[in-house]
Amino acid sequence: MPDIFSLLKSLGNVDITRYSDSEILTPQNIVSDMVDLLPQEVFNPDTTFLDPAVKSGRFLKEIYNRLFNSPLLSYMNEKERREHILHNQLFGLATSPTAATLSRAMLYDTAVYRGNIVYADNYIARVSNSKGKDIKKIIEGAFAKDMTFDIVIGNPPYQNGSTSIYPYFIEAALCLAPRVCMITKDNWIESEVLKSTREKMILAGISDIVHYPIPSEVFNTVGVSVAIFYIDRVNETNTHYRSVRNKKLDQEYTEDLTGYSFIPCSKCDYTITKKVKPSSETELCKNMAPTMPFGIETNGKLGHSKLGLYVSTTSKADVNHTMPILWSDGDASKPYFLYGNELEIEKNKHLIKKYKAICSRVINKNSTVICGVWGLKPGQICTGSFSVIYSSDSLELTVNVIKYLQTKFVRYLVRMINGQMNRISPYRFSLVPDQDFSSNSDIDWSQTVADIDKQLYKKYNLSQEEIDYIEQTINPYD
Repeated sequence: MPDIFSLLKSLGNVDITRYSDSEILTPQNIVSDMVDLLPQEVFNPDTTFLDPAVKSGRFLKEIYNRLFNSPLLSYMNEKERREHILHNQLFGLATSPTAATLSRAMLYDTAVYRGNIVYADNYIARVSNSKGKDIKKIIEGAFAKDMTFDIVIGNPPYQNGSTSIYPYFIEAALCLAPRVCMITKDNWIESEVLKSTREKMILAGISDIVHYPIPSEVFNTVGVSVAIFYIDRVNETNTHYRSVRNKKLDQEYTEDLTGYSFIPCSKCDYTITKKVKPSSETELCKNMAPTMPFGIETNGKLGHSKLGLYVSTTSKADVNHTMPILWSDGDASKPYFLYGNELEIEKNKHLIKKYKAICSRVINKNSTVICGVWGLKPGQICTGSFSVIYSSDSLELTVNVIKYLQTKFVRYLVRMINGQMNRISPYRFSLVPDQDFSSNSDIDWSQTVADIDKQLYKKYNLSQEEIDYIEQTINPYD
């Protein structure tokens, strides 16, 4: 049967792209591209394929076509070949009754034949509630207790309500088959929350990544950026990474990602990280206070207060309000001081009397990355609009850290493992190497930020290509 959805679009301009918020249909061209990533050797009469999130049947139909036309199955006549492929090689778990019906019609030319496309009641909810653990149970109930697969391929649901569930499908797939090919949201590439999933994927052996970082480029009704990945534990190989922007190849490299905690998104990201990657947790990461450093939320509410109390402030200092508190009304570049009472502060009291390097609590994957880099004197604190990155009894050291945070070098390294918008955390700064911020340093901190950048480029032996890449990616700190 021809592609039902393409046929409807051509006949009546009916463009069906989803069944529900969690059931987004994969465009046929992307399906073909993903199946192209599989080695030709898998299109033989013994390979078994599972789509754990069947919605349109396009993945199974595309694989059927490849198998049917494979010379490795040409010894069978057409009827035998069709029956063998459909009964013994292709399996799917449908995301809904609608998906099951239409996918059966696509694959078997009839919607009433169940075949190997199964819908389990409340499938998506069960996966969400069990954090993916029920997928194997559902497979055993649908097919056979000892059922194994050679390849898992598909486009799993990304969310169930507000819960991200696609990582559950990835981790389940890694346990089900030696080869896995999926298209998912792209935040697994750098996400702090998905660090464990990402490391399992890298350890398993990612052969290919095709990254679409522009939201809606692949799924035009969903405002997300996505990535295709292919994991092959049968044939060990380096990772071939490609990023595509506006249908054109933007970045490409082939490298060994063993030991990496994130996915570099360019050749320069990879080579620069190799040169500057810290060997252990840095002092900068260990000593920062990223979230509500003094227990004051962005709106002034005291985080420790169970009564919903707010910090008492005045616009001018008086006998009861002597502590300057740095505030922001959403623009970290234009903060201002109000005055509060030190007795109301319970969190990180040891930091109050220190010099502090702070910045906006939110970092962006743009050309600035870190906004609102400021210094606080002893006795000054800030609300949760800011994060304390560094503290010291020394004014000299703190000023030098502020300069370091303003360099393109540091902001580029932070940007590398940052999504479109994230909060400050030690993880986001984990690629930033420690420095000696004293006058004995190999860096002359008395120089301008631009000159400090040049010293850092030289210290880490960056090539001119790498320097140019940083300079073009990051704007001077304003």
